Amino acid sequence: MSSREGGKKKPLKAPKKEAKEMDEQDLNKTTQQQQQQQQQQQQQQQQQQQQQQQQTDSSNSDSKADNI
Repeated sequence: MSSREGGKKKPLKAPKKEAKEMDEQDLNKTTQQQQQQQQQQQQQQQQQQQQQQQQTDSSNSDSKADNI
């Protein structure tokens, strides 16, 4: 019996440690993914703003050319 109990106790301890490490890794991954998504969204917004500015600039130049 003692040998069986010893065999049972050892494997139980190892998975617990691994589980904790996995949880921490998962937490790190999720936070990194969230940060990356936020950065991508910010970049997209900046690009859209730049495109809008370019469009207004081009339309202004067109109207100026028409006036001339």
